[in-house]
Amino acid sequence: MRIGMDMDGCLVDFVGSALPRIRQLWGVDVMYEDIIVPRIEAAINDLLITPVPDKALCAALFQPGFFLSMLPRYGAIEAVKTLAERGHEIIILTRADLHSGHIAQEKAEWLSMYLGGIDYKTIVVGSGCTKDLINVDVIVDDEPGNLEHPTAISICVEHPWNAEYMAGITRKSPVHCMQTMNFLPMMIALLEHEDHKGEEFDQYELERRN
Repeated sequence: MRIGMDMDGCLVDFVGSALPRIRQLWGVDVMYEDIIVPRIEAAINDLLITPVPDKALCAALFQPGFFLSMLPRYGAIEAVKTLAERGHEIIILTRADLHSGHIAQEKAEWLSMYLGGIDYKTIVVGSGCTKDLINVDVIVDDEPGNLEHPTAISICVEHPWNAEYMAGITRKSPVHCMQTMNFLPMMIALLEHEDHKGEEFDQYELERRN
């Protein structure tokens, strides 16, 4: 299978890295649970007394070194390695403002540092674009717009900012839900079986059953 995998919020603990920086820059004690919309600049502005223009906010937050300093999410690197060893094609799909060259460069360096020795490809999607035109069999993402891929099987990595989407009755169906990245190889193995076509899997429910 061609597995398209998002970086921020999936492979990478993006919010965990951003929160200390947000406190430092704007003096706002933001918690993970407070980030309830997909774009972090919108989430921060919802909490600021005086909003900051999105472009200026991102420029302040995403200073050189920010993306390179982020840590992997628990189990993410091991999951990618396992899937690659099983013969799946790994496509890293990540968004970057192409006018800020250091962001794409740092993301490439991050992948080289953590996925060294693993066979993968990288596609950088421009800021404001979605991933619906990229040819993959499975898309692993945390942003609702990307999970509405017209042809791929969608796996949502659960966060507060996609809870409303997952609870909605108008979203794409099925969208499978995963809370931790170490479960991804199991989820992919389930989705490979023809007899599970049409079912919607949730990691917590599957673990509860077993």
